Amino acid sequence: MLPPRRAASRFISSIGRWLLGLPGWSMPVCEVDLRVGGAYRYVWRRDTDGQEIGMGGVYREIVAPKRIVSTEKFDQAWYREADPPLRLTGSARRRAQVRDVAASYDRLEGVLAEMAAR
Repeated sequence: MLPPRRAASRFISSIGRWLLGLPGWSMPVCEVDLRVGGAYRYVWRRDTDGQEIGMGGVYREIVAPKRIVSTEKFDQAWYREADPPLRLTGSARRRAQVRDVAASYDRLEGVLAEMAAR
């Protein structure tokens, strides 16, 4: 088993491989300073047209391996102002979120299996 700091470092370096949502997106920027007061920044890029979505935040609390509390702010709205409002309520919103998150967690499972095999 890896020492905790080394395991955390390997995990952080893998974020850009799995935290992508649906297929067709990449993460050209993935910066993580995993300590209380440290910042993180992610930028996702849609491969078909180069559209980018960026976000970042600051780690407020870290209780390894149980909890990480951080702020989160997107650089810009990830929807077009001209679009009519779309309201997803209850189960429809959860299904959309679960679909996007599930794609990332499916990738994470593969990354963790690779890490364990090393």
